[in-house]
Amino acid sequence: MRVATSDALEQVIILGGGALRLSANEFRREVEAAKVEIAEILRRNNSARSPVSNMEKAMKAALDKRNNPR
Repeated sequence: MRVATSDALEQVIILGGGALRLSANEFRREVEAAKVEIAEILRRNNSARSPVSNMEKAMKAALDKRNNPR
């Protein structure tokens, strides 16, 4: 277990209990770094995705076939 606190007494208690601790500032830096990493992953995934997915193409074809039987 990891506990984020900047309270010195709580940190001593946490360490004495066998848990890991990090300061509030360290936790904030980790969260900000994760946000940047997630944004980069989403940017890469969204730019690699075709404008129309295969599922969308299949659905459109099925609807076209249903609406325009030959």
